[in-house]
Amino acid sequence: MVQRDEQRIRIVIEAVDRASSQIQGISRRLTTDLRMLSRNMLIIGGVVSGFSTLAIRAAMQQRVVFANLESTIDALGQNYGSLRPAIDGAITSLQGLSTFSKTDVAGALNRLLEITGNFDASLRALPAAAAFAKGTGRQIGEAADIIGQHPPALQLRF
Repeated sequence: MVQRDEQRIRIVIEAVDRASSQIQGISRRLTTDLRMLSRNMLIIGGVVSGFSTLAIRAAMQQRVVFANLESTIDALGQNYGSLRPAIDGAITSLQGLSTFSKTDVAGALNRLLEITGNFDASLRALPAAAAFAKGTGRQIGEAADIIGQHPPALQLRF
């Protein structure tokens, strides 16, 4: 009976030893997996934070550009609120035809207004600036500067 008990004890000890080594292996794998998961979560968090920062910066930039546009229109003695539907329509139509952002197009319109001092002429010249920018690989604001400084170009229709 004592031998049997000793045999049972050895079997239990062997089983515990085997299980212990397997548990240690599983524990090492889990630790490695958790480290990788933690690192990946930090990377994902950084990416999300970066995108959030870019989105906030773009929204702030858009607000500044539209505030400048409103100030320019008001300085020309016109009412921004009454012109807003025409501005939005022009910007939307150009966005559909190009890769220019709403902010870029509004900035180009503002630049044309500063150069010409005329809302209707600037609005008519905006598609020409977009076409010129697209055809030459320039930014639309730069194209607006060039178009605005050449009165015949203001008459182009697209």
